[in-house]
Amino acid sequence: CWCCWCCIHSKMVACCGMLFSVYLLAAAICQGAAIPMLKDLEEALLYDAFPESSGKCNGVGSGHFFSSFNHTASSSYWSPLSANYEPNVFLAEFGHVEEGNVNQSWTARVGHGSNVYSFVGAYGEAIPPQEHNDAPWIDEVWQLVSVNGVLNSNDHKYFIHQAGTYQRDPILDTHPFYSPNLGKMCGEKECRFMSWAQHAHVPTNFTSAAHYFSRYRDCGQGVMEVTYMIQNVAEVTDSSSMWNYFNVPWAGVRTSSLRDMLIARSTPEEGLEIIDPLPNFGSDGLLNLQNFGGFTTFSQGLPRNTSFDLPCGDGSGSVVDCNSSESIKLSLSMASDNACAESPGHTAAWGQYTVKCTLAPTVNLGINGCGSCLLEFYTNNPMDAPVAASVLHWAHNGGTLFFFPQDTAEHLNAIWSGGESLHVRLFDNSVAEEDNLALSFVHGRDEERAEAWHSGNARIRYGRGGSTIRDYTVWTVNSFSTVRPGDTYYFRQYTISDRFADTATHAHAWVSEAKQGWYKRGEKQGRPIRFLSWSNSTFTAIVGDSEFDGCRTTVPTVCVGSTTPQLNFMPLYRILCGNETYVGHDRYFFTPKQGADAVRSYLCDGAYYPDSSPSWMLLGYFPNNACSPLRSATFDASICESTTSTSTS
Repeated sequence: CWCCWCCIHSKMVACCGMLFSVYLLAAAICQGAAIPMLKDLEEALLYDAFPESSGKCNGVGSGHFFSSFNHTASSSYWSPLSANYEPNVFLAEFGHVEEGNVNQSWTARVGHGSNVYSFVGAYGEAIPPQEHNDAPWIDEVWQLVSVNGVLNSNDHKYFIHQAGTYQRDPILDTHPFYSPNLGKMCGEKECRFMSWAQHAHVPTNFTSAAHYFSRYRDCGQGVMEVTYMIQNVAEVTDSSSMWNYFNVPWAGVRTSSLRDMLIARSTPEEGLEIIDPLPNFGSDGLLNLQNFGGFTTFSQGLPRNTSFDLPCGDGSGSVVDCNSSESIKLSLSMASDNACAESPGHTAAWGQYTVKCTLAPTVNLGINGCGSCLLEFYTNNPMDAPVAASVLHWAHNGGTLFFFPQDTAEHLNAIWSGGESLHVRLFDNSVAEEDNLALSFVHGRDEERAEAWHSGNARIRYGRGGSTIRDYTVWTVNSFSTVRPGDTYYFRQYTISDRFADTATHAHAWVSEAKQGWYKRGEKQGRPIRFLSWSNSTFTAIVGDSEFDGCRTTVPTVCVGSTTPQLNFMPLYRILCGNETYVGHDRYFFTPKQGADAVRSYLCDGAYYPDSSPSWMLLGYFPNNACSPLRSATFDASICESTTSTSTS
């Protein structure tokens, strides 16, 4: 059976198309019987869905690819808020081992939504530790997001997440709902997944018609090709299912693993430009892809100047420019001995040990702080070890420092005496440049921006992601087009794990391989899918025109569809809820009818979540209601068993 996979993953695209039917039959024979299986249909849908991979992604190097759908304990540190949910989010693990060069080895874990939720290289875990209430592997992961900018509002947020929903519906308090997987497969050098993406903000009055697809392909030498695909499967009359703002992907890194962010200049010889200081996310940090070299790099920590300028205020609680005439420089001096104590209310509110220290009178900076900065506080006494901390409030009411130290209040009182001045510098965890490791995201330079379907310049957004406890540097690619019902948009990108010193040359070589594309329903060629049944209580599925001829000509055909979206075809699902089965187009068939403001796809009507939650599988694309006789039917591979036995003997 390996020969079929070798063909599928070679450059022989035409060969692959002709021989995939042979692969399905061969797979069944290898399993011991030439009968069609649901797995065959699943793999056919995933194989036909994607655009071509880059011809350059051919798995060169001395390494090997591995994959598994079996969960094992994660070796990464995860926040206690989320760690218990890690087995729930897990769907698959895969990666690359580069023999003799651990710097180009990587391991990814993918959740049910088809998104990466763990990515480990020689630099450690790249995904933030999930110190995020109500969002265990829902937000701070690498995922697709689609937004309807017309319907999105503060009262009714419209964000369709690849990962799943926030736990903001009381029903989800103890069990997250991850976007349902619709299909999965792993082969010789790649894994492919598809999911039904969910509205993140629940309960919601919106429904989702978003199929998200992800293909992760091992190109060798530390390079992973990622093809993201957003498919709008709504009815053409559904005006709410129109998306015009995308994160492709919404991503970022664990700051403690990959501290510094750099952008590529135009050529390898020009090198990379570090973004320092990194702004808070949302305050700044926008850059069009066409205006730099095609990739973004995160390194462990390059040598840097650790000086830090204390802020200035005008006494009103505001921070002002230190060069302005009314500015007063902040000074930090202990008002007395034993000036520090825990602030229990802040500890509870922030989920992080918080200390307040009474200062000698200084300028009032109100609630201003530096929560995303990791700083060192030190005195003039060389015997006192520096204290690492981030700051909640520099000088509340001109007299109290609130901060998050990595030491206890008792320890601070032992080393800081009354009247003693504190100095501040950046915490230095730098590594020599030649020893730095790096992770790069290759997104290209938006060469497709002149295409008719492209409605704005693609860009990156970046910045610090809140307090240091979140350990999160936010980074995302925004793309702009209007994806209406029947449209599909895709974006092929690359991640590269390597030494920082080799990054400029290595990543630049892949910039031209990044690609965006778009097509309408009916423009992507597929293969026929036939559902066969004797009685409509059970059915089997045949993909293509040639395989299982004996069964196809003997068992009655109920309906014929396609492996890809076609004109006037709609997606067909098998949905299971407890002992109930539904085959049809309605993704919300088992969802309780609880009114317009409570669309809860994660509930089976009349059942308690999570003991009974629906599961979905995509069966293909079929004319509306063509398969209605099979509405309550179950899949039965043995239907073809007798008719194929003679043709395979």
